[in-house]
Amino acid sequence: SSSSSEGPLMTPMLSVTSTASERSTASETSLKGDSLRDLPVEGNMWRLSRDAEGCRRVQAALDDAPTDDARMLLVQELRGRVWTAMRCPHANHVLQKCFMTMRPSAVQFIIDELVAKGTKSIVKA
Repeated sequence: SSSSSEGPLMTPMLSVTSTASERSTASETSLKGDSLRDLPVEGNMWRLSRDAEGCRRVQAALDDAPTDDARMLLVQELRGRVWTAMRCPHANHVLQKCFMTMRPSAVQFIIDELVAKGTKSIVKA
């Protein structure tokens, strides 16, 4: 068994295959280059989550946050965007990190937003 340093393991629930057009759209909507590196995570979590490098910064911020309250302040930007995040090749890793670093009651909004889409939509994703 070998370990990978490329990122967190995918959980089956959030592992999705996106289409080329979805990947293209995700790439077009995220910032690139130095402009992302200069942004603080707080207040820019959604923007950073949709970029390969940015999502790693967001995951590190969730790991490094001293309390669940601090993590909750960061993830507020995901409210209302969970479905889009789940289907994004980068932001889905941020959702997974939320489940790994936060208490269940703190991530209930993620589950609620997915359930609101219905099980057929989740399976189709």
